[in-house]
Amino acid sequence: MIINVNVLPAQLPVDEILNRAADLLETRGWCQQRSFGLDGRLDTQRALFLSDPTASEVVPSPASAYFRTYLVEERLLGLPEGLPGGLAWWNDDPRQTKETIVTELRRASRKYLADTLDRIEI
Repeated sequence: MIINVNVLPAQLPVDEILNRAADLLETRGWCQQRSFGLDGRLDTQRALFLSDPTASEVVPSPASAYFRTYLVEERLLGLPEGLPGGLAWWNDDPRQTKETIVTELRRASRKYLADTLDRIEI
């Protein structure tokens, strides 16, 4: 099999990945304790992964927006620094609901965009 490396998917900004993940959870449903349900529901990490056209399970790229999103999750989602399990623990917390997860992803998207715009000098 020949892979044309000149035809790579476009990289999306982190705020767009977060919004797409929230959209996926709203349309497909949300689950805990697993990456995905047999009925198509997703956990937060899988939704983020599927929302990034540059993510690959075969060759994970540190440059992909999925990994950039994963690296800033503690800051954007307000997770305690060094939280064991990070995003998986946050997703599987029994107090979470689909609504709280979607709300936090959208809030994190707005925060990322605002932080990015604050860094732009005109």
